[in-house]
Amino acid sequence: MTSKIRSLVRFALVVVLWSMQAEVEGQTPGGPQTRPGRPDTVQGELQRQYEMQVIEKALNAERARRTQRFPPLILQQIKSDFLGIQVIDRKLLQAISTPGKVDLEVVLKSTSEIRKLTQRLKKNLSLPHAETIERSKVTVESTIESIGQAVPVLSRLIEDLVSNPMFEQSKLIDSRLSAKAQRDLDSIIELSGDIRNSTQKLQRTKL
Repeated sequence: MTSKIRSLVRFALVVVLWSMQAEVEGQTPGGPQTRPGRPDTVQGELQRQYEMQVIEKALNAERARRTQRFPPLILQQIKSDFLGIQVIDRKLLQAISTPGKVDLEVVLKSTSEIRKLTQRLKKNLSLPHAETIERSKVTVESTIESIGQAVPVLSRLIEDLVSNPMFEQSKLIDSRLSAKAQRDLDSIIELSGDIRNSTQKLQRTKL
Protein backbone atom coordinates (compact mmCIF):
# COMPACT_ATOMS: atom_id res chain seq x y z
CA MET A 1 0.00 0.00 0.00
CA THR A 2 1.47 3.37 -0.97
CA SER A 3 1.98 6.18 1.54
CA LYS A 4 -0.71 8.17 -0.29
CA ILE A 5 -3.30 5.43 0.23
CA ARG A 6 -2.24 4.86 3.85
CA SER A 7 -2.64 8.58 4.58
CA LEU A 8 -6.05 8.59 2.91
CA VAL A 9 -7.18 5.61 4.96
CA ARG A 10 -5.97 7.15 8.22
CA PHE A 11 -7.77 10.37 7.39
CA ALA A 12 -10.97 8.48 6.57
CA LEU A 13 -10.84 6.58 9.86
CA VAL A 14 -10.37 9.81 11.82
CA VAL A 15 -13.37 11.35 10.05
CA VAL A 16 -15.55 8.29 10.75
CA LEU A 17 -14.61 8.13 14.42
CA TRP A 18 -14.99 11.87 14.89
CA SER A 19 -18.41 11.96 13.24
CA MET A 20 -19.62 9.01 15.31
CA GLN A 21 -18.47 10.67 18.52
CA ALA A 22 -20.04 13.99 17.53
CA GLU A 23 -23.34 12.28 16.77
CA VAL A 24 -23.47 10.65 20.20
CA GLU A 25 -22.47 13.79 22.07
CA GLY A 26 -24.95 15.89 20.13
CA GLN A 27 -27.86 13.72 21.16
CA THR A 28 -26.95 13.74 24.86
CA PRO A 29 -27.13 17.14 26.64
CA GLY A 30 -25.14 15.91 29.60
CA GLY A 31 -22.08 15.00 27.56
CA PRO A 32 -20.74 11.78 26.02
CA GLN A 33 -22.71 8.63 26.75
CA THR A 34 -22.70 5.14 25.33
CA ARG A 35 -25.33 4.83 22.61
CA PRO A 36 -27.39 1.66 23.09
CA GLY A 37 -28.29 -0.66 20.30
CA ARG A 38 -25.02 -0.27 18.30
CA PRO A 39 -22.61 -3.06 19.29
CA ASP A 40 -18.88 -2.63 18.67
CA THR A 41 -19.02 -5.39 16.07
CA VAL A 42 -21.39 -3.29 13.94
CA GLN A 43 -19.17 -0.24 14.25
CA GLY A 44 -16.15 -2.32 13.34
CA GLU A 45 -17.86 -3.76 10.26
CA LEU A 46 -18.99 -0.31 9.07
CA GLN A 47 -15.52 1.03 9.65
CA ARG A 48 -13.94 -1.86 7.73
CA GLN A 49 -16.32 -1.41 4.80
CA TYR A 50 -15.63 2.29 4.64
CA GLU A 51 -11.90 1.68 4.76
CA MET A 52 -12.11 -0.80 1.89
CA GLN A 53 -14.12 1.68 -0.16
CA VAL A 54 -11.47 4.33 0.37
CA ILE A 55 -8.70 1.93 -0.66
CA GLU A 56 -10.60 0.74 -3.72
CA LYS A 57 -11.34 4.29 -4.80
CA ALA A 58 -7.70 5.32 -4.45
CA LEU A 59 -6.48 2.27 -6.39
CA ASN A 60 -9.00 2.82 -9.17
CA ALA A 61 -7.98 6.46 -9.44
CA GLU A 62 -4.31 5.45 -9.73
CA ARG A 63 -5.06 2.84 -12.41
CA ALA A 64 -7.14 5.36 -14.35
CA ARG A 65 -4.36 7.94 -14.13
CA ARG A 66 -1.82 5.52 -15.62
CA THR A 67 -4.22 4.33 -18.31
CA GLN A 68 -5.33 7.79 -19.37
CA ARG A 69 -1.85 9.31 -19.49
CA PHE A 70 -1.71 8.58 -23.23
CA PRO A 71 -4.89 7.98 -25.27
CA PRO A 72 -4.63 4.82 -27.42
CA LEU A 73 -4.13 6.76 -30.67
CA ILE A 74 -1.37 8.92 -29.19
CA LEU A 75 0.32 5.91 -27.61
CA GLN A 76 0.34 4.12 -30.96
CA GLN A 77 1.79 7.22 -32.61
CA ILE A 78 4.55 7.43 -30.00
CA LYS A 79 5.52 3.80 -30.56
CA SER A 80 5.45 4.24 -34.34
CA ASP A 81 7.59 7.40 -34.29
CA PHE A 82 10.02 5.89 -31.78
CA LEU A 83 10.62 2.92 -34.07
CA GLY A 84 10.52 5.01 -37.25
CA ILE A 85 13.33 7.28 -36.12
CA GLN A 86 15.60 4.27 -35.60
CA VAL A 87 14.77 2.72 -38.98
CA ILE A 88 15.41 5.97 -40.85
CA ASP A 89 18.64 6.50 -38.92
CA ARG A 90 20.01 3.23 -40.34
CA LYS A 91 19.17 4.35 -43.88
CA LEU A 92 20.85 7.68 -43.20
CA LEU A 93 24.06 6.00 -42.07
CA GLN A 94 24.05 3.85 -45.18
CA ALA A 95 23.84 6.99 -47.30
CA ILE A 96 27.28 8.08 -46.06
CA SER A 97 28.84 4.62 -45.77
CA THR A 98 31.00 5.04 -48.89
CA PRO A 99 34.06 7.21 -48.08
CA GLY A 100 33.98 10.54 -49.89
CA LYS A 101 30.51 9.94 -51.24
CA VAL A 102 27.13 10.98 -49.84
CA ASP A 103 23.71 10.14 -51.26
CA LEU A 104 22.22 13.62 -50.96
CA GLU A 105 18.70 12.54 -51.87
CA VAL A 106 18.61 9.96 -49.08
CA VAL A 107 20.17 12.41 -46.60
CA LEU A 108 17.63 15.09 -47.47
CA LYS A 109 14.65 12.77 -47.23
CA SER A 110 15.89 11.02 -44.07
CA THR A 111 16.74 14.15 -42.09
CA SER A 112 13.42 15.75 -43.04
CA GLU A 113 11.54 12.67 -41.85
CA ILE A 114 13.59 12.33 -38.65
CA ARG A 115 12.90 15.95 -37.81
CA LYS A 116 9.17 15.59 -38.43
CA LEU A 117 8.86 12.40 -36.36
CA THR A 118 10.96 13.83 -33.52
CA GLN A 119 8.87 16.99 -33.35
CA ARG A 120 5.70 14.92 -33.11
CA LEU A 121 7.28 12.59 -30.55
CA LYS A 122 8.26 15.57 -28.41
CA LYS A 123 4.74 16.98 -28.60
CA ASN A 124 3.07 13.68 -27.72
CA LEU A 125 5.41 12.83 -24.85
CA SER A 126 4.82 16.23 -23.22
CA LEU A 127 7.92 15.89 -21.05
CA PRO A 128 8.64 18.47 -18.32
CA HIS A 129 10.60 21.47 -19.52
CA ALA A 130 14.33 20.77 -19.31
CA GLU A 131 16.84 23.35 -18.24
CA THR A 132 18.94 24.44 -21.20
CA ILE A 133 22.51 23.15 -21.03
CA GLU A 134 25.26 24.59 -23.17
CA ARG A 135 26.49 22.02 -25.65
CA SER A 136 28.96 22.04 -28.48
CA LYS A 137 27.30 23.47 -31.57
CA VAL A 138 27.68 21.28 -34.63
CA THR A 139 28.25 23.52 -37.62
CA VAL A 140 27.00 21.90 -40.80
CA GLU A 141 28.40 23.44 -43.95
CA SER A 142 27.12 22.77 -47.45
CA THR A 143 29.88 20.34 -48.32
CA ILE A 144 30.06 16.57 -48.69
CA GLU A 145 32.68 16.37 -45.96
CA SER A 146 30.72 18.45 -43.43
CA ILE A 147 27.47 16.60 -44.01
CA GLY A 148 29.29 13.26 -43.79
CA GLN A 149 30.70 14.29 -40.40
CA ALA A 150 27.40 15.63 -39.03
CA VAL A 151 25.31 12.54 -39.79
CA PRO A 152 27.13 10.26 -37.27
CA VAL A 153 26.67 12.96 -34.60
CA LEU A 154 22.94 12.92 -35.29
CA SER A 155 22.95 9.13 -35.13
CA ARG A 156 24.62 9.19 -31.70
CA LEU A 157 21.95 11.60 -30.43
CA ILE A 158 19.25 9.22 -31.65
CA GLU A 159 21.02 6.31 -29.94
CA ASP A 160 21.18 8.28 -26.69
CA LEU A 161 17.46 9.00 -26.92
CA VAL A 162 16.28 5.45 -27.64
CA SER A 163 18.57 3.93 -24.99
CA ASN A 164 17.22 6.23 -22.26
CA PRO A 165 16.00 3.94 -19.40
CA MET A 166 12.92 6.14 -19.11
CA PHE A 167 11.50 4.42 -22.19
CA GLU A 168 12.35 0.97 -20.86
CA GLN A 169 10.64 1.63 -17.52
CA SER A 170 7.76 3.83 -18.66
CA LYS A 171 5.91 3.41 -15.35
CA LEU A 172 8.71 5.15 -13.45
CA ILE A 173 9.00 8.92 -13.38
CA ASP A 174 12.58 10.16 -13.18
CA SER A 175 13.02 13.91 -13.61
CA ARG A 176 16.69 13.52 -14.54
CA LEU A 177 15.99 10.98 -17.28
CA SER A 178 13.02 13.02 -18.54
CA ALA A 179 15.20 16.12 -18.79
CA LYS A 180 17.85 14.15 -20.68
CA ALA A 181 15.25 12.86 -23.13
CA GLN A 182 13.91 16.38 -23.65
CA ARG A 183 17.39 17.73 -24.41
CA ASP A 184 18.11 14.87 -26.81
CA LEU A 185 14.84 15.50 -28.64
CA ASP A 186 15.68 19.20 -28.99
CA SER A 187 19.19 18.40 -30.23
CA ILE A 188 17.91 15.91 -32.81
CA ILE A 189 15.34 18.40 -34.11
CA GLU A 190 17.96 21.13 -34.40
CA LEU A 191 20.75 19.08 -35.98
CA SER A 192 18.51 17.19 -38.41
CA GLY A 193 17.18 20.57 -39.57
CA ASP A 194 20.70 21.92 -40.05
CA ILE A 195 21.78 18.86 -42.07
CA ARG A 196 18.65 19.08 -44.18
CA ASN A 197 19.18 22.77 -44.95
CA SER A 198 22.85 22.30 -45.80
CA THR A 199 21.98 19.37 -48.06
CA GLN A 200 19.43 21.46 -49.92
CA LYS A 201 21.98 24.23 -50.47
CA LEU A 202 24.56 21.74 -51.72
CA GLN A 203 22.05 20.24 -54.15
CA ARG A 204 21.28 23.67 -55.60
CA THR A 205 24.95 24.36 -56.25
CA LYS A 206 25.18 21.12 -58.21
CA LEU A 207 22.32 22.02 -60.58
